[in-house]
Amino acid sequence: MSFITTSRIFAACFKFSGLTLVILGLGCSARSPESLLSRYEIEFPGDGYLMVCVSYGCRHREVTFIDSLEWGLVVQMMEQDDSDSPEMERKRISESIGLMERIIGPKVGTEDNQARNQPGPPGSRQLDCIAEMVNTNIYLLLLDRGNLLGHHRLAEPARRGPLNLSFWHNTAVIEEIETGRRFAVDPWFFDNGHPAAIIPLDRWMSGYSPD
Repeated sequence: MSFITTSRIFAACFKFSGLTLVILGLGCSARSPESLLSRYEIEFPGDGYLMVCVSYGCRHREVTFIDSLEWGLVVQMMEQDDSDSPEMERKRISESIGLMERIIGPKVGTEDNQARNQPGPPGSRQLDCIAEMVNTNIYLLLLDRGNLLGHHRLAEPARRGPLNLSFWHNTAVIEEIETGRRFAVDPWFFDNGHPAAIIPLDRWMSGYSPD
């Protein structure tokens, strides 16, 4: 990764108006996925409606919806494989996060969100690691409320930073019920709609990057 690209990533994850304290610990790692929503003034999703982040730092949010046909696609995605194992469920979660991004993106203007804070087309809405983490928690809450998670439950978000020689970065987290192992669920590495990276949390904390 070039110095320019690295610097852009570093700057973008700090580029919040008045939100430095959030990065330093007031909002990047909430006690629970539910409390994360209230911290960013996001209403709990229900009846097909949800509120999502549409800007860096989740400074701006927008109410949108998933209709019954769209939700049916998510359910189909989560039930697409007869193999009932934690590994296969993580694969389905990864694909479902990408699917929900493709559903929601055109409705709120984030369909052209680029990987790793790269600039998108003029007028497009771009998301950083904070906004991606919050939105991913919302999508995971939808899967959980839809009784589509059998082997995992939501866990508190995670943050990594200078102590492990990497820039500040945030992710949603799931926990494997049987073993207690935790996994980062991180779509920030990819363009909108790509399946999310799901990797062991300790590997993510050590500075994981898919490339």
